[in-house]
Amino acid sequence: LPDDMRPKIAQTLRKLPAAYQPFVQADALNWELKSKRFYDNSKISDHHAIVPTEKTANSHSLSRDEALLFDMIARRLIAAHYPYYEYEAARVVTKVGEHAFKSNCAMPRKGGWRALYRGDKGDDREPPLPKLAVGDTRTVQKAAVKTCQTEPPPYHTDASLLNLMENAG
Repeated sequence: LPDDMRPKIAQTLRKLPAAYQPFVQADALNWELKSKRFYDNSKISDHHAIVPTEKTANSHSLSRDEALLFDMIARRLIAAHYPYYEYEAARVVTKVGEHAFKSNCAMPRKGGWRALYRGDKGDDREPPLPKLAVGDTRTVQKAAVKTCQTEPPPYHTDASLLNLMENAG
């Protein structure tokens, strides 16, 4: 966005529906946002980013799809003004017999912008790995091999081909 939109964006954020106000009023929100990642006149050409209007939104009059789109745009705008998400990453290689298994884990340190997306689909994080040190040994409690087989996609019919041609792209 252009630099001169900062006051307008602040006004827009304050007029978002009540569901967003806890995020807008949070101490974590950075109204000044010095990063060139979001406000940068040099990157503006014909138009700028999609943002909510300064009119107060009536979320009850929106269809389900419109509400989801509005929510995505509003959260993204708020998240741009939040601090970075900070985490510690761990990679563990576990050897069982001659087989090696890799485990990756990210343990949050500071929630930052992710606070806006808690509980969203895809946010069900696995529990953190236990405390480990190089050379630790553990006992395998259970192992199983699961054999699966994929199926090829079904053959096209006249109807499926027509549908694909009508909705190409």
